[in-house]
Amino acid sequence: MVMHHRFGLHSGWWPALVGICLAVTGCGSGGPSNQRTNTAPTAAFTVTPGTGTTATTFQFDGSGSTDAEDGGATLQVRWDWTNDGTFDTTFSTTKTAGHRYTTAGTFTSRMEVRDSGGLTGTTTRSVTVACGGGSAVSVLFIHHSVGNDLVERGDVRGQLAAYDAAYGTSIAFWDHEYNSPGLRNPAGEWVGSYNIPGDNTDPDGYFALWTGADAQWLACRNQILNNHRVIAFKSCYPASRIESDAQLAQYRAWYLAMRGFFDTRTDRHFIVVSPPPLHRLSNHPAWAARARAFADWLGSDAYLSGHPNVHCYDLFDAFAKADDGSPTANTLKYQYEGSHEDGDSHPNSLADETVGPALARFVGDIVSGL
Repeated sequence: MVMHHRFGLHSGWWPALVGICLAVTGCGSGGPSNQRTNTAPTAAFTVTPGTGTTATTFQFDGSGSTDAEDGGATLQVRWDWTNDGTFDTTFSTTKTAGHRYTTAGTFTSRMEVRDSGGLTGTTTRSVTVACGGGSAVSVLFIHHSVGNDLVERGDVRGQLAAYDAAYGTSIAFWDHEYNSPGLRNPAGEWVGSYNIPGDNTDPDGYFALWTGADAQWLACRNQILNNHRVIAFKSCYPASRIESDAQLAQYRAWYLAMRGFFDTRTDRHFIVVSPPPLHRLSNHPAWAARARAFADWLGSDAYLSGHPNVHCYDLFDAFAKADDGSPTANTLKYQYEGSHEDGDSHPNSLADETVGPALARFVGDIVSGL
């Protein structure tokens, strides 16, 4: 018997197979039409002005960057001010930033742009910086919340500008709070972060920052040292809760080790700022006495003599009640308490408005002596 249907197809079978092929694999159609390949963004930025002096805050604008898939608002940029391979800011959708160069020369700045798919593009531009209006001295103040209030409510930037006008100095004042919001430039704009490891600016954190050999500490330290000639740093009020003589001895050991490093960098000046005092309702007489002893030691000849690039601003003494033997001796002054009913140790506006100008004068006098 001849099987005439051996190579034949059932009339409904072939169209069904074709439909399955097209639906599952996109056969004959070039593949699914909804798949797109992400392409890298194109980086572009401007610098205004193209030339300036050490007193100029250059304005960088990366809003000209584009991407085929993402809108400009979603693109993120970061900046490397000297094209040294280490980015000085973190990625942000804010495309503008200001930067002041503290030494004369021609600098290549680099910007990297990143899209939502993680692809990046980079580009560079050069700026020429000359000495002018006096060579600006870059000052950095590392702090946390008490320091931020002091800078803002105490108008440290305004006070330093007045100092410049009165004494002919040129001070570029930067400050760094927690890693977020991070670093603020001389114009008072948040421009990134030094990403201090662990966000730790307690005494042990500073010990690691100035003496640690781990790569993360070295990278952070070198960034700071490369960008600033005068560096002030303080811990916040929890560091004044010194619960034992052994803890006080440890603080002193850490700060002596820091001083050993400072001795190797006589091209930089370091301002050790003593921690502010605790509120009387959050304190203990023994803690307060040890905090006073620590602050006194930091400002003493025992710590400073023979180390001309190391200075101490005694913030503890500026905010604290005198060591008068009373139950509240060495605590936050009553008139500086934010509240008399709870133990929040943040000083109030009066404290900041009083001490801010004194801190600015102290910094200005150091710069004047350079």
